[in-house]
Amino acid sequence: MRRLLCIVSAVLAALITGPAYVRAQLAAPGPVGGLTALPRVDPSTWVDQISKGGFETDPVLAAQGGPWTPSGPTSDVGDSTAAWSVDATVAHSGGRSMKMNGVAKAEAYEVLRLPAGSYTFTGWIKTGQGGTGRARLMVDLRTGRYETVTSSCASDCGINSWYTSQEISAGANWTQVSTTFTISDADIAAAKANANFPGTIKAFAVLDGYWAGTRLTAWYDDVKLLRQPSFPLDVFMRYPNYRGMLFGDQDQTLRFHITPAAAYTGGAYRVTSTLSVEAGNTPLEQLDTPLTSLAVDPDTGKPGVEIALNSGNALGGVGDYQTVLADFKLFDANGNEIMPRYPTYRIYKVPATARPLMNVSFNAQNQIVLGIPRPNDPAQNPLKMPPAPRFVLGVYDSGLGSVGTSTNWEQLLFDPSGARRMNGLPISLYLNYHLGDTDAPTINNLISTLNNHSVAYLQTGNCFSSTPASAHNPPAGFKIDQPGADGTYPYISQPPSTGIG
Repeated sequence: MRRLLCIVSAVLAALITGPAYVRAQLAAPGPVGGLTALPRVDPSTWVDQISKGGFETDPVLAAQGGPWTPSGPTSDVGDSTAAWSVDATVAHSGGRSMKMNGVAKAEAYEVLRLPAGSYTFTGWIKTGQGGTGRARLMVDLRTGRYETVTSSCASDCGINSWYTSQEISAGANWTQVSTTFTISDADIAAAKANANFPGTIKAFAVLDGYWAGTRLTAWYDDVKLLRQPSFPLDVFMRYPNYRGMLFGDQDQTLRFHITPAAAYTGGAYRVTSTLSVEAGNTPLEQLDTPLTSLAVDPDTGKPGVEIALNSGNALGGVGDYQTVLADFKLFDANGNEIMPRYPTYRIYKVPATARPLMNVSFNAQNQIVLGIPRPNDPAQNPLKMPPAPRFVLGVYDSGLGSVGTSTNWEQLLFDPSGARRMNGLPISLYLNYHLGDTDAPTINNLISTLNNHSVAYLQTGNCFSSTPASAHNPPAGFKIDQPGADGTYPYISQPPSTGIG
């Protein structure tokens, strides 16, 4: 949950806008802080859980002692034994594929024992001309569809979850399909793990023709169920939580929570934490932490350790908007690093004078500080919405018809006889995505009215369907975070690194 809140907060702080004609901007914007890369392992290293997903060598089908079992007469979907065969005349790669021919609701599956983790089930499907219905791949955790599960089930009971790929209709050439899913410890506990396979859930990797009509022919090839290797360390930056922005008038200690994988929760392992200037990779601080005396984290339920950096003010000589990197490595007793390494975090110092210019910021407790820091016009003094920690609650609106500089926003939004009648709602934000291209004077009037009710406005770049957000051009006079002529982002931040959202 804490990670989701951080993401939501990031979106809010990037988009919330104040008065259109008062430019609340950083004096010298820095790059996006936080994670420098997504915590994702190179897919080429993912481990395939499927046996004989290329169907190249016998035995393949269960009748001959192979791993693939057609749904039988006692299964939920009915007997499809006659539908399945190995075809040595059609293949995506190699010389053979698995063929499904002419039986509605046909399924063939391989039984797997999967530990908690993230997975991708992928493969290639080709369909013949004619016939109805569709073919796909599926990972099914519902044991009762394939085996008898009694009401007193004590192990391998399954859970009501399944994951399907794209569906392929008749007449398609070889098409790659996939589905990605995650199995949690809670899933394994709910399914009642088999004592002979502790820490796993019984799963069925299915070549799925359940929605195929009686004349649809399909071939499956190069089927893989790939398990993403987990990081030996999970690293979460508790503070500064949002965008790595370390304000000069707030706590300067950087705090991280480290959760090692179960295999590394002993004194033989240590974490080396390094804080360095990004330009030139100049080290500022290094700390070794043995993985002993771990405490169970209430958020994750797993043992971990808190690590604090910059407690001795190693960042004291680092200038404003200069970036530093926090890196964490796991070593065994022999000094060998255990890979893969969790992505680095980027932090940059922001002067205290910049925070009052922001309509949204975060305080030392990682609370959202929301408000309009200056009057929207001279008549609004004192402020109706001074910056303060607030719970973000708002109205998501659309429509309202034609609006302009003469629109009476008070009557339209708040009057008891108006269109929206919002007076008295305990909200702090208002968004109307139809107003993304509305002119600045009209939006200024809207913001003035909202400010009288202690409500901020969430400006959006309106896009729809296949139109990307990058194609949106904000109206003249209304400055939102769009790239300038030189490619920089002058109002809030520079664009993130490639692949980072």
